[in-house]
Amino acid sequence: MKKFTLLLFLVALVLSCTDNQQDQTIVQKIAQANGIENFKDVKELRYTFNVRVNDTLRTSRAWTWRPQDKTATLTTPDSTVTYNYESEASQHEQTDQRFINDQYWLLFPFHLVWD
Repeated sequence: MKKFTLLLFLVALVLSCTDNQQDQTIVQKIAQANGIENFKDVKELRYTFNVRVNDTLRTSRAWTWRPQDKTATLTTPDSTVTYNYESEASQHEQTDQRFINDQYWLLFPFHLVWD
């Protein structure tokens, strides 16, 4: 009985390791299909994050992200804020939270690998 239990445990261990390796490969394939290998060459990325509820625009945030400089610029209808997200995040906490959220959804396939 002890040998059977040990054998069953070893088989389960091997199968669980195999699944993790396949998931890793799938995640990397998704990121590569979306161009993660070229992200290091990106100098500037501009995008607008809009939230619509029942055909009404609730929020609109335009971003200019310079990953090599570690800076992000948020432009809303009311203001514009530029900050260094590595050294000034604590001084711009609300802006940084929005930046993290918006770029996460923009680059979700990359975050599969980064996170």
